[in-house]
Amino acid sequence: MAMLPDPSDEVASIPLRSYLERYYSLAQRTEAFKERRFHSLEIELTNSCNQECLYCYNWSTRRSVTPVAATGDISRWLRDAHASGIREVFWLGGEPLTYLDLESVLEDAAALGIQSTLLTNGTLLTPQRWAKLKPFVRRLVFHLDTIDESAFCTINNVTTAQGRRLLRSAISNLEHIRGERNRDLDVILYMVLLQPMLATLRPTLEWAIDGGLADTTALYPMVTAGRARRAPSTWTPTAADLRAAFELRAAVEGRPELLRLGPSEYCKHYQLTMAYLDIDGYLSPYAGITSPRFSTAGRSLSELLAANYDELSFSSLGRPDPARGVAAPCGTCNFNDLCFGTRTSAFNHLGATSARDPFCWVGEQ
Repeated sequence: MAMLPDPSDEVASIPLRSYLERYYSLAQRTEAFKERRFHSLEIELTNSCNQECLYCYNWSTRRSVTPVAATGDISRWLRDAHASGIREVFWLGGEPLTYLDLESVLEDAAALGIQSTLLTNGTLLTPQRWAKLKPFVRRLVFHLDTIDESAFCTINNVTTAQGRRLLRSAISNLEHIRGERNRDLDVILYMVLLQPMLATLRPTLEWAIDGGLADTTALYPMVTAGRARRAPSTWTPTAADLRAAFELRAAVEGRPELLRLGPSEYCKHYQLTMAYLDIDGYLSPYAGITSPRFSTAGRSLSELLAANYDELSFSSLGRPDPARGVAAPCGTCNFNDLCFGTRTSAFNHLGATSARDPFCWVGEQ
């Protein structure tokens, strides 16, 4: 079992802070947190997707579904968001590339000085489509759980022929992007950890990292939300599985410092400076944590963000001091100022955002 870097070694924390700065805008998020405002907003453009992953948290479907709003409404939300201090938007689905006006809303965000992060399964991100979108995308989060055809078909509940076609499209599109990338674009490979893909994790990581296709990866333990409630119970990784997966990721990337961050998906500053806007126009704290919810119908988004800041920024944490980290029971952990959250994982497993992530190994040694 790999050992964590000495928590008292400040030199060891330098690469970790640099990593969080590059991929998660740490300094800007820390400043926003201190000023009691949000840095970024997730917008669910559509619930339509050309895949139906068996673990999908929001029941995305291949059936045609009306997008969250007209382009004009999203443009208004972007103006309100910018006025409230939002400087980054994560475009989510479903599959965002099924949203016909995607280029237009990305262009609107860029005109306001809002950075766009696009999360996509990549199957529709053809060279022609990417050529139109790339001027407006700062970070590309490419969702591909495995490069193994059999595992891909199992996870996505598709036939061998369908799975082969989808997987080859995703791989081809990502390889094209690698061939023409500039230094301003960060590519993050997003993978959900579940038993059918764990055996293929090493070749998938090595393909992405050693092949220069992605700058880093993000591993997400499967949670029982949405369609995942119907997934086989045997798909859920054990605590040992999760730790092994994160150790493997750190080794392949050559970033042992990432083991300081535990098994959750984002740094604390990310989760405490993010709000989520769903397909029905409701604001909530985070994808998967949909209570409380605030309707944007007939109301200014900037006013909603300001008036409901405590509720939307995990007020149950007791508004921790940015210099001291998260409240108890994680408050005594030496890594809590940069912890990769534990908030949504704790909520999904224990029903409380203030609980300790039951799968977190940090602080045990």
